[in-house]
Amino acid sequence: AAVMNAIAAGADIRVVAPLFVQTEGSKQGIWVNKEFLAGRPFTFDLFKGQKIGSAVGLGSMTTYFLQKEFDKVGITLRDISFQQMPSADILVALENGAIPFGFLIDSVWQKADESKVMSVFRQSDTISGGSWTFGPRLLNDRRDVGEAVMRALVRTTLTHLKGDYHADQKVMDVLVSEIGIPEETIRKGAALHFRPDFYIPLDLAAELQKAYAIVPDVLSYKDPLPEERVFDRSFLKAAGIPEPTN
Repeated sequence: AAVMNAIAAGADIRVVAPLFVQTEGSKQGIWVNKEFLAGRPFTFDLFKGQKIGSAVGLGSMTTYFLQKEFDKVGITLRDISFQQMPSADILVALENGAIPFGFLIDSVWQKADESKVMSVFRQSDTISGGSWTFGPRLLNDRRDVGEAVMRALVRTTLTHLKGDYHADQKVMDVLVSEIGIPEETIRKGAALHFRPDFYIPLDLAAELQKAYAIVPDVLSYKDPLPEERVFDRSFLKAAGIPEPTN
């Protein structure tokens, strides 16, 4: 939502490519306090009237994925509230019952005491929750550089970041060098999943804005932005990635 608000305010930026999608082995997502469940099986209507601990809040991609589930049980994002707090604090608050629900990111959920909390909602493993965004220099002034950056991103992804790239010692050595944390720490987390087709649905801008507009003041503008104001897929196309068909 912050990116869309910036564009609506006149910022010359566009989303040009997705990041990674949810890894199959990851439990990053929303967790619930088991005492709150009180023996009940989890259903999405239990979110109604409840608070969710989140580092980002209503403007994140998570709320879009969540609303798709809410649609099935007849509630909306207006029926819940978010309490913004640091990611590590969310786990503490969730385990002690200060909040019934909390969004736990990778590296935090692995520390969760599953006798007290349980995973109930994972983000989509189809659509990325993050993006590469270019500004005016790469979009226009030096488009040749922007295309070169995209070719490098595509080439790196397709050559080095397929499958369990943690098992490739050459890749691991680069990760350790560039990230600056020990190899054993990196190996504790699952390798991220990068889709080779760099998938961005053709109607994603419209769908995101529809979800964000449910709650007043998440978006700072009234008229929805057209798809081409938010996404520029031409850089991926120039790097040899065809446009999606849906």
